[in-house]
Amino acid sequence: MNLTRMNLALAITAAVAACAGAACADPAFDTFRQLCLDTGADFPTVASAADAGGWKPVDAPVSLVGGVVPSDKLSRGKSIAGADANLAAWRGKTASNVTVADCAVQLGRGSFADALAGVQGWTGFAPQDNKDQKAIFRFTDVAGAHKSVAQPEYESAAAGSGMEIVTVTGGSGGINLDLLKIKK
Repeated sequence: MNLTRMNLALAITAAVAACAGAACADPAFDTFRQLCLDTGADFPTVASAADAGGWKPVDAPVSLVGGVVPSDKLSRGKSIAGADANLAAWRGKTASNVTVADCAVQLGRGSFADALAGVQGWTGFAPQDNKDQKAIFRFTDVAGAHKSVAQPEYESAAAGSGMEIVTVTGGSGGINLDLLKIKK
């Protein structure tokens, strides 16, 4: 592990420890939690939460997963903590009847380490992939708890209670948090 990665790992560990038992005050993660995680990326619930939170429709592209025919999609915008924020959500099915839903929040500025710590605290485990300002958490729910899912379990998780993937990315464009749900 190089020094930069070690420093990032220490910063994330410290941020998770600081957030343990208390609400993290990270605008990107807090917004993502409220709109995407707390709603389970359920499209009607996301749309209602966005309306209740004062999010306004914007003309922005919504990134779809290849092979998915969307039944619903939305893009909304708002200012949060003095930065532009965007919300994109959609749901649909593949030709083989796999249900896919996505909910993403992008905030024009923020801390990758803080957003990552928020997701890690919420899932209860470290990301399976974490490099170059991009972290990926793959999990399924077992008896109401998040269970980390490794590559050999992807298919069975999607066929069971469903597989969820949270991606956190950071950089000069701000913080992006995305929840993708797959259910066979």
